[in-house]
Amino acid sequence: MKKVLLLWMAIIACCIETLAQTGSNGCVKEINAQQFYASVGKFDNAGNFKSIGHKPVVVHFDAAYARPSRELMPILENYANRYKGKVDFYRMNIAINNADDTEESKVINNMISWMQKKNILTRTPGIPLLIFIHSDGRFSDYKMGYTKDKGDAEILDKIKKIAY
Repeated sequence: MKKVLLLWMAIIACCIETLAQTGSNGCVKEINAQQFYASVGKFDNAGNFKSIGHKPVVVHFDAAYARPSRELMPILENYANRYKGKVDFYRMNIAINNADDTEESKVINNMISWMQKKNILTRTPGIPLLIFIHSDGRFSDYKMGYTKDKGDAEILDKIKKIAY
């Protein structure tokens, strides 16, 4: 009986951790390419990005299989809760079915090309990639990659810059 109880406790703990890692409380909205264009912004024919510009935005481009992306989600959920109503948080999985020709992969490729063209991004991009956009549509900043030891404070600073 004790073993069964311990097994159930382990299963429940594992489920709770999985829910925390995936951001299941819904403050960070999971979007696809069409929702990105409707909620965040679009690229014109010349490849320039034009934000919708209603509210500050944080977009998390991730690959759900990548450990840094999974580690980042609870952090973003926390900030999304803290800044609810002030900043919109979005998450786009760019590694859907491991295909490189999805609309989602085109969104991040267009974003990276635009950032490189504007000399915002000068190195090879990595995942996860966060972009921060002011409420008036101006691009604010980006963050590539994530490590627990120094990532949280840096992300919070970038959010504060666009939230006020």
